[in-house]
Amino acid sequence: MVTNKMNYKEIEHLNNRLIILEENIYNCTKEQNKVILKKLLDGKNCIYDYEIEVEICFYIQEEELISWYEKMCKAYFLDDTRQWNINDKKEHNTTSFCWKNNELNEQKHCWLLHRLYDDFGISWKDIVKIETICFDINVCYQYKDEIKQT
Repeated sequence: MVTNKMNYKEIEHLNNRLIILEENIYNCTKEQNKVILKKLLDGKNCIYDYEIEVEICFYIQEEELISWYEKMCKAYFLDDTRQWNINDKKEHNTTSFCWKNNELNEQKHCWLLHRLYDDFGISWKDIVKIETICFDINVCYQYKDEIKQT
């Protein structure tokens, strides 16, 4: 629920921080993907494929509010036609469908903020309390070695 007591500047401030975080997540994941591809292509260590995903965690004080995995990140870096919503610089504000509040509806929202309120239903009261955001880049190497019979 959005009330008149809501400080929209706090939402805007959080969104601005999330835009920076999205860029950081994207760039770090892209760099990890380059490292992985180099290992994959050198052919020395039996790696034949991999998966890469990002876990994003939001905390109020030291308690986890929510976390989720952005999966299948590899596809965004291997296929130039696909776009990851993380760091896409697009407008993701969908508040006008639920709330009749011009101050909120006119804001620009990044993908991460959109995910919090629209996809996961986190209340604005909790969203503006977020103090810490962490992300992990998880890589799963897939190895293969063939045993040849003579």
